[in-house]
Amino acid sequence: MFDKEPYVLAVFASYRQMLIQGLQYMMQERGRKKIAIYYWDNAFGREHLDGAKEYLKAVGTDLVAEENYKEDDYDMSSQAVKLKKSGADCVALGASITGCIKIIKPCTISDTILMC
Repeated sequence: MFDKEPYVLAVFASYRQMLIQGLQYMMQERGRKKIAIYYWDNAFGREHLDGAKEYLKAVGTDLVAEENYKEDDYDMSSQAVKLKKSGADCVALGASITGCIKIIKPCTISDTILMC
């Protein structure tokens, strides 16, 4: 599914593929319907964003919110507020370990955070 990378060889799935598989699980197995994404504003994070948009378009829905951060950002409270207000029941994280740590505590979106 969504295999558009015929010349990429790796010992693991691409970030895009991992995010798609994670969203598929969260939506089909866990019943999550309102998906938001928090991503690092660089090529790494945008690969997650593109994967999320691609999968959600294929299943006929859209992101309820998308928030990003830059490497030198310290306070993620504004992103956390926007994610909470979106009504998301799942937040996909396309972020560095530091970026994930900075958003998880202030975000507290139900019990569902998908890290890829």
